[in-house]
Amino acid sequence: MFSASSEPLNQTELEFVDAMLHKYATDSSILNVSELDGFLTALVSGPNMVLPSQWMPAIWSSDEKDESTDWEGDDEFSRFASLVMQHMNSNIEMLMDANEEFEAIFMEIEENGDIQRLPDDWCLGYLRGMAVGGGWEQLPQEYEKYLMAIGIHTDPDMEEELEKLDEETRQTMIGAIEPAAQILHGYWLEQRMHEPGEFIPPPQTVQYDQPKVGRNDPCPCGSGKKFKKCCLH
Repeated sequence: MFSASSEPLNQTELEFVDAMLHKYATDSSILNVSELDGFLTALVSGPNMVLPSQWMPAIWSSDEKDESTDWEGDDEFSRFASLVMQHMNSNIEMLMDANEEFEAIFMEIEENGDIQRLPDDWCLGYLRGMAVGGGWEQLPQEYEKYLMAIGIHTDPDMEEELEKLDEETRQTMIGAIEPAAQILHGYWLEQRMHEPGEFIPPPQTVQYDQPKVGRNDPCPCGSGKKFKKCCLH
């Protein structure tokens, strides 16, 4: 059912994936292609190998047995799953073989005739992928600045400050996200390599625990923040 291709998805294929995310959205699901791209990037960049049977349900925050319950047909789900796997393979290939060519899929809006890149959804997806993959707490302190370059765009406490930035500074911060993702991928890849060309798989993968609250509900930790901007990370 899953695609082995690593060809980048074309616009029609991306629009289909995005349409399915919207069509079957839940309160705690990934909402668009940008968030999905960040999610998949973190999964292929982290310390643990996570099977599709573990992370695919996490797109919808549902149990695997319920994953296709409400799909209109098997063909629709099969195409979606195949394209998601193909996109994941494409990200792996870019990060492994052409690291400098890696490009995140950010949301875009037109403002005063200019195209503005909006990284918030991608960054939220990245942190969500980290949570599913697990093991990121072992990241050395010297690499935390790269994680911060991504996470700052999901921090509700920084939202007002980010809005006050001038456009040049804002673009500089957005421009730091993709290099940060490349560096984080490179670090964990090195940890998974015993010798050049020899891949040592991690001893186990981490199971995904289904959230019991919606992404816009108050976080159960009592912080007062929305779940999507607190413990969902």
